[in-house]
Amino acid sequence: RYPADGVSGYPRHVDALRTRGSVAESGSRRRVITCIVYLNEGWAVEHGGELRIWGAADMAGTIVDGVGVMAPPRCDIVPALGRLVLFSSVAVPHAVLPSCAQRHAATAWFC
Repeated sequence: RYPADGVSGYPRHVDALRTRGSVAESGSRRRVITCIVYLNEGWAVEHGGELRIWGAADMAGTIVDGVGVMAPPRCDIVPALGRLVLFSSVAVPHAVLPSCAQRHAATAWFC
């Protein structure tokens, strides 16, 4: 759940935990697939709260004239009721954009 303040979101990241070998630092197995299902009945595009996805090669960004520049996002996914999203926890950077309505999602990770 994210607050409906038009400001709160979640910054760009990948879901895989840092690892030493094949085991995450927390002692659990490394996340491989992220699964999100949205629970927002009557969601409108004006509410915001999209899941922003970048391509796997875009995590580090690029260097232009000595300055780091993020690659443009590949797509924004509206968190509409019943929408299911699956992606690589290791390779796909993503963020949650701010919303003006309360946003709900259920997330699971497969190792």
